[in-house]
Amino acid sequence: MENKKGSIHKGHRERMRERFDKTGFEGWSKVEILEFMLYSVYSQRDTNPIAHRLLDYSNKSFINLLNSADTFNMCEYVEDVGERTVLFLRSLRLFMDYYRNEQLKENPIKLTSANFAEFLQGIEFSDEREDIVLVCLDKHMRAKAIIRLADESDEDYAVTGVDKLVRAAVGEGASNVILVHNHPGGQRRVSANDIHMTTQAMNVLHPFGIHLVDHFIICGDEAISIVLTMAENQKHRGNEQ
Repeated sequence: MENKKGSIHKGHRERMRERFDKTGFEGWSKVEILEFMLYSVYSQRDTNPIAHRLLDYSNKSFINLLNSADTFNMCEYVEDVGERTVLFLRSLRLFMDYYRNEQLKENPIKLTSANFAEFLQGIEFSDEREDIVLVCLDKHMRAKAIIRLADESDEDYAVTGVDKLVRAAVGEGASNVILVHNHPGGQRRVSANDIHMTTQAMNVLHPFGIHLVDHFIICGDEAISIVLTMAENQKHRGNEQ
């Protein structure tokens, strides 16, 4: 019975590989794509149920799934998922980041008022947690790297984030940078912490000759400028005096 079951899975895998060879992932469901990718981790097992459980865990989102692989929490909550699966998913996300940055280095994207909003919306964020991303630009405002800095839920985020910010910006030889973070709950208010983080980033980057162009909050399809909010607050205080 076990051999027959294994033979069935083997035949299914061969059909999936033949299908991929012909069409890539065109027309595939998310479950089928993840099932196929997990063949690299599970040499014999039926990966379809595991793919279902992983997608249930990540609210049907590949972005959530790959971002949640930064920790091993899914090992505790998803049946049949161990460290090898988490490391595979994490390496997949990091490889995608590396691939994107290599593309930007070869073909930098000059940011203009016409393409800026589309560029920001193209940055992937989880809809379950806050992340912060650094966009490194040259002196001509051409994007050359997108670097994920830290998860703001980290206890030592203020220290770790600033350290990573400086090392990343200097390491990429950036002349200008843009910070972007998300509010997964949809909160559109710029908080005191957002303003503090922005001011701190300006101060730590200035000695290196790096200009913080802006810091944006992504809320759904909306991008809120913290630098513009700070300027409006300053103008409002000036009018009150």
